[in-house]
Amino acid sequence: MSEDRRNEEELLDRLRRDAATLAEPFELRYASIGKTRRDARIYGCCDLEGHIRIRLRSRMSGGFLRYSSLLATLCHELAHLEHFNHGKDFRALNERLLAYARVVGLYRPARGAARPAPAPAPPAVVAALRPALVAASRPKKPKRGARLPDPRQLTLFPPDDVR
Repeated sequence: MSEDRRNEEELLDRLRRDAATLAEPFELRYASIGKTRRDARIYGCCDLEGHIRIRLRSRMSGGFLRYSSLLATLCHELAHLEHFNHGKDFRALNERLLAYARVVGLYRPARGAARPAPAPAPPAVVAALRPALVAASRPKKPKRGARLPDPRQLTLFPPDDVR
């Protein structure tokens, strides 16, 4: 196996571990975490069966995207497991997933080289914040007669920290 392929596999393994860490407290169930084609236009996608795919590389340079961008995309796709749209409830769950990822030390977006990455929160802080973050994400019952959105309309816009 080439070094490039090994690096991709290590990155996917890390995303899978982090997905399990993020999905469990929110009771989100997914089928698999994989990668998209290198030239895919979108950063990630999720289908109705729970298969999540994330683009690992820049379309322009071919280099790996920053891990904070990949994790933001992962949170976005995990939120789609509960809300297959980009509505208010989806955005709220996505923000809670990102907040939880920050608290447990998984999500550390860098806004410039001089800014050091924050340390993960102590376990006591994580334990104290977890119930509030998770409880706020409990889904509301769908309105009677609500229709499922067209999955072809679900596209992911780039996270803010992708440049």
